[in-house]
This record gives sequence, C-alpha cells and structure tokens, in this order.
Amino acid sequence: MENLVLFFGQASQLIAQVEGILVTFVIVIAGTLLCAGIVTIFTPLRVDKKEELIGLDISEHGENAYPSFTGLD
Repeated sequence: MENLVLFFGQASQLIAQVEGILVTFVIVIAGTLLCAGIVTIFTPLRVDKKEELIGLDISEHGENAYPSFTGLD
C-alpha cells in the first residue's frame, strides 16, 4: 500500500526531491560558470584556430605525439 501513496495525493516527498534536484542544477551551473570565469582571467579556454590546425602537440608541447603516423598506418 505504501507504493500507492503518490497516486493518492501525498506527493510531498516527490516535490521535495524535485526541488532538491532543481536547486542542485542551479548550483552546478553557477559553480561551473564561476570556475570558467576565474580560469579565463588567467588563460584562454580555447586555443587559436591556427594552433588547432597545426596540432596541439606541436603548439602546446613542441613535439609530435605520433611522429611515424602518416594516416595510412
């Protein structure tokens, strides 16, 4: 009988859980935006288009990750 409580009008626990989920989403989104904003102060979040086309191994580390890879291996 306890499983049928939701269907007969006592949905306060479900409402409390949905509210908790929504509050959690808001906190997570705000925290993510805050962290991204702080990181952007010190360094860009994306690389330049030129660096992306060259490859991040070369532009970021100065080395090629797969020197023998030609695309046909």
